[in-house]
Amino acid sequence: MFGIPIPKPLLIGGAAIAVIYLYGSHITDNAAIRPLFGSGCEMKVSADMLNVRGAPSASAQIVGQAKGGDSVAVTKDQQDGFRKLGEGRWASAQFLTGSC
Repeated sequence: MFGIPIPKPLLIGGAAIAVIYLYGSHITDNAAIRPLFGSGCEMKVSADMLNVRGAPSASAQIVGQAKGGDSVAVTKDQQDGFRKLGEGRWASAQFLTGSC
């Protein structure tokens, strides 16, 4: 490129370093993406395992789980004893500690 030869191992090494940096960067951190998806609130899971449901109902489909002690990003929306975590993601408020 531009008449300057660049050794192939240097290009491959540079690409590998860039991938490692991006993989470990703060962009994947929950705190960095929280403003995009929620209100910036975070609560801790107090149950051993918390089911994340597709709607605010104990009979709604389970769409995920969170482990006890995990911090989860939440919104301020609450309905029927459930706290909204994001679009189509709700968890029982009684198993989330902290305040928003």
